[in-house]
Amino acid sequence: MKKILIAVAMCATLVSCGGGNSHYFAGVENRTYNDSSAEFDTLAYAMGMNYSLNLKLRLSELNMDFDLYAQTMAETMEKGFTSFEDMEAQQKAFMELQSERFADFNMAMRKRQMGMDTVALPNVYDETFTNKDFTRMMAKLNALDLLTHSVPMNIHYTAEAIRDVKGVEADSLIDKTLRISQKTAMQTLRGYELQIKKNLEAQSIDWLKEIATKPNVDTLKVGNSLVYYRINSVGGVKPEPKDSVQIYYDLYSFRGRLLGSSDAQIKGMKENIERISKDEKLSDSMRQARIDMMNSHIERIQKQKTTLDRIFLPVFKECLPLIGEYGSITIWAPAHLAPQSRTILPGEAVVIDLQLTSVTKGVDLPQVNNPAAPQGKGHPIMITPQNGPKKDNAAKVNPGKPVNPKVASPKSVPAVKSVKVDPAKPAAKK
Repeated sequence: MKKILIAVAMCATLVSCGGGNSHYFAGVENRTYNDSSAEFDTLAYAMGMNYSLNLKLRLSELNMDFDLYAQTMAETMEKGFTSFEDMEAQQKAFMELQSERFADFNMAMRKRQMGMDTVALPNVYDETFTNKDFTRMMAKLNALDLLTHSVPMNIHYTAEAIRDVKGVEADSLIDKTLRISQKTAMQTLRGYELQIKKNLEAQSIDWLKEIATKPNVDTLKVGNSLVYYRINSVGGVKPEPKDSVQIYYDLYSFRGRLLGSSDAQIKGMKENIERISKDEKLSDSMRQARIDMMNSHIERIQKQKTTLDRIFLPVFKECLPLIGEYGSITIWAPAHLAPQSRTILPGEAVVIDLQLTSVTKGVDLPQVNNPAAPQGKGHPIMITPQNGPKKDNAAKVNPGKPVNPKVASPKSVPAVKSVKVDPAKPAAKK
C-alpha cells in the first residue's frame, strides 16, 4: 500500500508568541464543532482516515488505542484552542520523547524499509509511559494543530473515521471497511490546503484593514501591494545599497505565533549542545566534535552580514532604509509578501519586528545565496515570497500527524524535520 494522503511534522524549536498588544494580533478563530446529528462531513472523515490508517497498518507495534485516540482528539477540540505557548510546549515535550525513547525504534523501522525484514522493533513502553500515554499525546497534538487551520469541520466524523479504521485489517480492505474510498479521501484532502489559504487570506485582509487605523502606522507600497509599518526607533546612519548590514528580527503570524527569530535559532543550538553533552551513547571525541561545530556555527551567525542590495525579500529591502543603525521597525504584511517559514500556513499575513543593529558604509561583502533576512543574529537566511501550494511531488506520510501544509518522513514515529506540503496520492490496493 502506498502512503495515504498528507501529513504534518511537528516543529518544537519555536518559542512562545510575544510582542504584546502593540502587534495587534488577531487570535485563533475556532471553526470546528461536534454535532452527531449533522449530515455526513466528508472532509472531517477524510481527516480521521489520514491520521490513523498508517498507524493501524504500518505501525501496529505501537498498539495505539483507537477508541481513546478518537475520544481524546474530540475532547481536545471541543475545549478549543488555548494558546500557541501551550501548543508549542506540548510539541517540545513530544520531540524530547522522540529523542529519548523512540530513537532506536525509528532506526529499526528505517532498516525494515531498507529490506531488513527480520530486524526486531524495540519496545518503547514501560510502566512510566504506556501506549495510552502515547495515544493521548498524539491525539492532543493532532487536535491542537487542526484547530489553527480555521476550516469548518464536524469533528464527530473525524472521531468516527478513527474508530472505523480500527477494523481495517489489510490494505485491500480499506475501501470495503471505511465509509468513503481512498480516492474520495484523497480528492477531498487535495483541496484542504486551498481551503486553509482561502479562509486565512480573508481573515488577513480584514485584519490589515484594522491595522491601517492604528496609531502611528503608515503605508508603504511594495510592488503592487501595500504593507503597513510603524517606526519604533529612527536610529542613526541609514543604509544604502552597497552598505553591509546586520539585522535582528522576530517573525510572527498575524495570529501571534512566533515563526522565526534571530535569538530563537541560537537558543535552539545551545539547547542542542546541552543535549549532546549529556548523550552517553557518543564517544568523548564525537561529543566534543559536535559541540565545537555548533559553537562555530553560532559564532558565524553572530558575525555574518550582508549588503542591502543583496537582500532578496522586497519587504525587507524597502523597509530597512526607513530606519538607521540601531533603529527598529514593525511591519504588517499580506500573505503573498510574507517570508517563507516551515510553520507558516497558506494565506497567513505576518508581523515582522526588525532591528538594524549595524551599518558599515560601502563594504561589498562576498556573494551569499539569496539572502533576505537573518536566521540568527545578523545571519542572512533564504526567505522568499509565498508562491501558493504546490501541486506535484507527492510526499511520504508521517504516521498520526495532523494535516497541515508541512510534510514529514515515512513509517516512523513523527519526525522533527518539516518541508512544504504536496497532496499525496491515495493508498493503492495490492
